[in-house]
Amino acid sequence: MRGLALRLTLLTASFLAGFVVQAGAQQASPPASSPGASPYVLAKGDALDIRVYNLPELSQTVIVRPDGKLSLLLVGEVDAAGKTAAQLTELLTAEYGKHVRTPQVAVIVRSFSSRYVYVGGEVDKPAQISAMEPVTIAGAIIRAGGFKDTARQDAVVLVREEDGKPSSREVNVAAILAGAQPDVPLVAGDVVHVQKSFLNVFVGGEVGTPGLITLQGRISVLTAVVRAGGAKNTARLDSVLLLRDTGSPAPAVEKIDLASIMAGRKQDVALKPFDVVLIPKTRVAKVNQFIDQYIRQNIPVFINAGFSYLLGQGISTPR
Repeated sequence: MRGLALRLTLLTASFLAGFVVQAGAQQASPPASSPGASPYVLAKGDALDIRVYNLPELSQTVIVRPDGKLSLLLVGEVDAAGKTAAQLTELLTAEYGKHVRTPQVAVIVRSFSSRYVYVGGEVDKPAQISAMEPVTIAGAIIRAGGFKDTARQDAVVLVREEDGKPSSREVNVAAILAGAQPDVPLVAGDVVHVQKSFLNVFVGGEVGTPGLITLQGRISVLTAVVRAGGAKNTARLDSVLLLRDTGSPAPAVEKIDLASIMAGRKQDVALKPFDVVLIPKTRVAKVNQFIDQYIRQNIPVFINAGFSYLLGQGISTPR
């Protein structure tokens, strides 16, 4: 657990490092608020100028600590988080008034570091986004330019501080965008990291180097065949078979006319994780029998590589 916490801390720190220069420029003035909006409430991490005009030696710049307190000259510890600047000014005037006559106190918020969420990784424009208004994980990604083609949309990492320690979980943003799951509200300080997508597929049959291939981003049947060393001269390109896990007892099978795709007459087919592409040597008269034989010959490979769905109850009819 200690190692996990350390890794999360390092991930968060390295991720936020890219925002430091930009943050300094953006946080010099308070986030814009709409007319009638509630006054800004101080939070941990905010930088404050505490000015005592008639006693300048007491003026100082301080950060609201993780426990929500300030450490100040003469008056010691003061609760700041949860108060507005005006409320804190009133409190400090009373506190300094216990030691000096008629102190003239002002509280100026220099930066609002705790009022942002951070979005990075495989997005078009990594960004820090104000959390002064409600923001969700899908909305934050959209505001960061959206996903890159290489993004893994079903396992976006959300890092959040809980009880003073960073914790992380994966969020299926693809399902959120499809309306299948509710969106996840973000809170100030959250870090959203979009991982790269790595796709494991198997290409077999009449190719130069049959076997398991790990690819990145959105990959098509033609790309996978090229990565597998290309089709042999003996390959039957108009009868390529695509096997896919659909959650049913047997994998779905689709015939792909790769020859027409290569000639530009048909559109290429996008692959999904753990798809299997088989290129036969001749036209296959009995597709199910051909696939069964190939699977039996490669059972150890399929089991160890995560393709166990192929070992179900037979093969469905090709589409």
